Formats: sequence, C-alpha cells, structure tokens
Amino acid sequence: MGGSDDPSNLFECTTEEHANLHLSLYFDNGNWEDWIASQAISGIMKNEEVIHEILVLNGSKKRSEETKKKMSESAKKAWETRSRVQSFVPSTLGLKHTDEAREKMSQAAKDRWRRHRENTSK
Repeated sequence: MGGSDDPSNLFECTTEEHANLHLSLYFDNGNWEDWIASQAISGIMKNEEVIHEILVLNGSKKRSEETKKKMSESAKKAWETRSRVQSFVPSTLGLKHTDEAREKMSQAAKDRWRRHRENTSK
C-alpha cells in the first residue's frame, strides 16, 4: 500500500475495505492524509469537510499548539479504547479472502460500475 500504481502494488477491495486500509495506515504511520481518506471514503466526512481539513492540515489555516495537542491526545485515546474505530472496522480486518470470494467481489464491483455508467449516460 502506498507507492506506485504498479500492478504488483494493486489489488481489488471493497469501499469499506479501502477505508479501513487507510485507517490502518493512519494508525501505523500517522499520516493525516490517510485519516481524511478513511473518513471520506467511508462517508463519515463530506466533501466540504474534506476540503476544509486539507486546507487546515496543509497550513492554510493555523491551529494552536494546544489544539493540536488536544487532537493528538484524542486520536491516541480513540485508538487505545478502539471505541471510535469499532463503529466501522469489521472484525474480519486482516483476514484473507479466498480466490472465489475475491472473484465474486470483483464481479459485483464491475456490475455496480456498469450499472452506474448506464444510469449516468442516459
């Protein structure tokens, strides 16, 4: 995860799995981009909020050291208690899907995109 679009670095996953992967990366590496991605992909954060947070975290809007410290402590506490995370991290996170299950998920995703393209091209 992270890095290039080389086929060896890519695999199919559901939207929920994609959000959870970003959340895991956030807790492993602390990159705020992964936190925002997990929140946006899972639908917790709306587009306007995403844009606002990106502007804030890129330095366009300054936060005091006290605010940053409170946010950091809050994030650490959420991870330790897992209360915030448990609401959308499935207990199966980290388990491997069988080839058959991956094929079914792939086909379902392709069908969703096909239906989406059909509906938007009218």
